[in-house]
Amino acid sequence: MISTQNGEAFGSTEQGVWYERICLLDGKTYRHELPLTLESFQQSYERMRSGVVIQDAFPTLAPQDREFILSGITPQRWDKIFPPLPALDETVISQILQELKPVIVDLFGNDSSKPFNLEGLTIEALHDYPRIDDSLRSQALGWVRAWVEREGFLNPSMNSAS
Repeated sequence: MISTQNGEAFGSTEQGVWYERICLLDGKTYRHELPLTLESFQQSYERMRSGVVIQDAFPTLAPQDREFILSGITPQRWDKIFPPLPALDETVISQILQELKPVIVDLFGNDSSKPFNLEGLTIEALHDYPRIDDSLRSQALGWVRAWVEREGFLNPSMNSAS
């Protein structure tokens, strides 16, 4: 076992290296296994401590492993705090828009004759989904249009701004 000045410790296992540190959230010490050799870990750790950003110092580690090194938050705890987003589909878009409905009503009232920016509303609805392809984005625009029409914000016969 090797300890550092920061209350961190690490050592070899049969599969790699264990790393132990204090979690920034609760002050408790947690241990996490990393898929690196001891020598590789030590070299990368020194690079990070000398100012190299963690992505460059530990390029082969998964983001959740690097997060543990930085914050002591285990991957399991991270997933509890920030659960993965559900798959994007029409139901999810409807739920997002339902949450945005009070803002939409404040901006547009219930007047379906006002111009409505479907593209802007789609961008807002997809805010938490930055890495989607054009095909899914186009499909989402259709889901937004259908929701807006169902809710009475857009007259289906109008040629709206999109």
